[in-house]
Amino acid sequence: MKFGMISGIVFWALVFTGCDCCKNTPEVPKVDVSGSKSQKYAANQFVSTFSLELRDASKDGVYKKLTERRQRIFEVTRSIDVDESGVEQNSVSLTKEWSYDHGDRRLVGYVARQEFSVKLDSRKDAAMLTQLLSTEPDVEIYPTSATVKNLDSLQGVVIEAAVKNGLAKASHCAA
Repeated sequence: MKFGMISGIVFWALVFTGCDCCKNTPEVPKVDVSGSKSQKYAANQFVSTFSLELRDASKDGVYKKLTERRQRIFEVTRSIDVDESGVEQNSVSLTKEWSYDHGDRRLVGYVARQEFSVKLDSRKDAAMLTQLLSTEPDVEIYPTSATVKNLDSLQGVVIEAAVKNGLAKASHCAA
């Protein structure tokens, strides 16, 4: 099981003024207090990324292939109950492919590339997506990353706990 660790550390300085005899001294006694909290969270979101790379002699041909392959990718994602809106796509990159033969440059065709990212709620769905896409031609599959959903709110909870720990230590030292 993949885990993420969130830590929060908070520091305070308590200044004790002491008795009247200390008020005229340049150094005021102080105590540094810190509070910390660490919490482990199991990964609850899995991000699968993959790309298409297609070649054809004409622009129209490469775009036609790209449209067909994208439709197939959406069929695969729908088969594991991922809506089309859950599939992030970047813009298409189109480059020319050249051949250099005895100093002569000749256009061979075009290469289209597009990357996709799918966020899934279970490791099982991510593995299923990888398995289904592995049989598709022209698809390059990258490692799936495990993350924690709502990381910002979880960090807030951990920092709040660290503040409470620090305040408790400060109260104890002040007593």
